[in-house]
Amino acid sequence: MSHIHLVLEIFVLCTIFFVHQGLADQLTLNTHEFAVHLTDDNDKGYYGISANMDVYGHNLNVGQLSAGAIWIHNWEGDVNKKLNTIIVGWVVWPYRFNDSRTPLFTVWTKDNHRSTGCVNLDCPGFKVVKGSPISPGDIISPISGISRKRQTITIRVSKESSSGDWWLYYGINGVPIRVGYFPASLFDSLSTKATQISIGGHARSTKNTIAPPMGSGAFASNPGQAASIHDIWLIHKDRRSTPIGNDARTKVTDGKLYSASPIGRAQFFYGGPGGKS
Repeated sequence: MSHIHLVLEIFVLCTIFFVHQGLADQLTLNTHEFAVHLTDDNDKGYYGISANMDVYGHNLNVGQLSAGAIWIHNWEGDVNKKLNTIIVGWVVWPYRFNDSRTPLFTVWTKDNHRSTGCVNLDCPGFKVVKGSPISPGDIISPISGISRKRQTITIRVSKESSSGDWWLYYGINGVPIRVGYFPASLFDSLSTKATQISIGGHARSTKNTIAPPMGSGAFASNPGQAASIHDIWLIHKDRRSTPIGNDARTKVTDGKLYSASPIGRAQFFYGGPGGKS
């Protein structure tokens, strides 16, 4: 993969949280860090993913953000103008939510956030099903802590073959159930398939703040305390599920602050304390 493509991937990952603030200001004022694994298939593509993610809370200030997330992309065409993306996970984001609690969050776009898409239910898009125990933006409880029991959310996002809708399933310490769906009509290329899936951690800070903790706040080299993502299964067109390969690419933008372990048996550890690089 070319250097230009790698830089573009980082730019795209960063744009997931530009929806509510000016893009130019975000690029100037914010530092974005990632510790993720990525898997690509431009030919057969992907039709979903399921993963168990430890979920954490941190006491952050308004200039910080910390998340564990799944990014689902279709990179076909002009990605600057036509990138189709779904993002799902947990986040601590005081600027957006006015506190340091940990909600479930979703993001979508079909044009790299030029004029479409939003966070959670801020615009017409994601459809919550009647009776769902949680909606995007609702608080996840309980959450993990380094000195407390691990709490795990199961996230499944899968494309329905007949309608083309992307369905979100969620569970905490149990079997996931339907939350709602992203209608196929929201997208262009994602209505057919995804070509890349990324999974891991994201941390953001402004120039006036230090980089926040990612994951549990522990480096991946300390599996007893580090956040884990496990039972990562990729869903294919024929509805088969296979574990993510050990050869999935790794992207860690600042190894002094954060890390990600190699994938083994569909699991990896990630995170770090943040601070000043």
